[in-house]
Amino acid sequence: MNFSEKRNNRLVTIIISAFFSFFIFFWGVSFNFIQFRFLIFLLIIPILLNFNKKVLNKCIKYFFIIFLLFLHIFFQSNNFVFSNLFHLIGLFLLLLIFDIYKSFFFNNLDKIVNIFLINLFLYIILSVIFFDNYFETISNNCIGCFSILKQFFKENSHFGMMSVPTLFYLFFISKTNVTLRFIFLFLFILLVYFNQSLTFVAGTIILIFCISFIFFEKKKKSFILFLIISLILIFNKNTFTQNVKVKDIFLKTEQINLSSEVYKASFFVAQKAIFNKPLGYGFNKYHEAHEEFINDFNPYHKIVLELNKQDGSTNFAKIVTEFGVFSLIYFYFLIVFFLNKKIDNKMKIFFITPLLIETFIRGAGYFNGGFLLFFIFAIFLSSEKNLKTQ
Repeated sequence: MNFSEKRNNRLVTIIISAFFSFFIFFWGVSFNFIQFRFLIFLLIIPILLNFNKKVLNKCIKYFFIIFLLFLHIFFQSNNFVFSNLFHLIGLFLLLLIFDIYKSFFFNNLDKIVNIFLINLFLYIILSVIFFDNYFETISNNCIGCFSILKQFFKENSHFGMMSVPTLFYLFFISKTNVTLRFIFLFLFILLVYFNQSLTFVAGTIILIFCISFIFFEKKKKSFILFLIISLILIFNKNTFTQNVKVKDIFLKTEQINLSSEVYKASFFVAQKAIFNKPLGYGFNKYHEAHEEFINDFNPYHKIVLELNKQDGSTNFAKIVTEFGVFSLIYFYFLIVFFLNKKIDNKMKIFFITPLLIETFIRGAGYFNGGFLLFFIFAIFLSSEKNLKTQ
């Protein structure tokens, strides 16, 4: 292979890695009508250009899954519209792309994570340089939600969803140059410290539990260092605010904060939905149950009735509402995946942590926050023990 071919191969690798990075981390980034997360669908082009019997077999397998979801929506939903078909087609294409590119994904995780970090840091630096009074025009956080532009994350909780697995990756998995890795880790810890959220606090507690249960004996020194840094990040100036949110969720308070009330409202909808339709409302049909039951919820903040109509505040509420008793399959899989001793411990924690966070703490639907990707690749890890990983 000559120099030109090697350069072209490196460029292709970077582009494909960027597509995966955009899908996982950049779901809130858009330019006019172009949403960066959807660039991953461009990977279907080389699949079609190299179509063969193996790809055909995969298409048949995933078409069968999509057909079952279609039937479920058709019989359980109050109405079937074009957008439902659009979502199913998108899911089919993603399943096929993830399957074809699974080895690429695991072999290029460093690039995928580093692309996110580099773009994140560059965006913040350029924003500070080119926007007047940058630190005076934002929330009480240092860069709250990454400026008033909100190009990366709409809420600090969205950043919290992504920061927990990213920190774990930088600590325990990354094979990036030691110096560069240290710089990434130092800068990212600063971002987390000054952009605190309950999602990060709860997610870090989940991560500490996972490491203690799965990983502690093999990485005691690294875990102790990680634990010290995590405690510093958790118990900072915003800890009291996070504690209030937790109390508001579990205790009946008259002046409940907005975030906690949105969380409680989504569980209220899920509870009503599971009794009304035990078999669920259908894939991406949470909004139907929301419209049906949200007016029975008596909120302190009236705006709660209009928030999170599509996805709820967690994927737990969404999955239970849309699949009813069939959602037990998903939760059974989480338990089996967590207890599977044949899967590499580092990769197991890297995938199970965001799944648990987005399922029970703060979610943004199936196509945001990398939820679908983490879930599908976790299935691959369970079914293909010999799959080459980092």
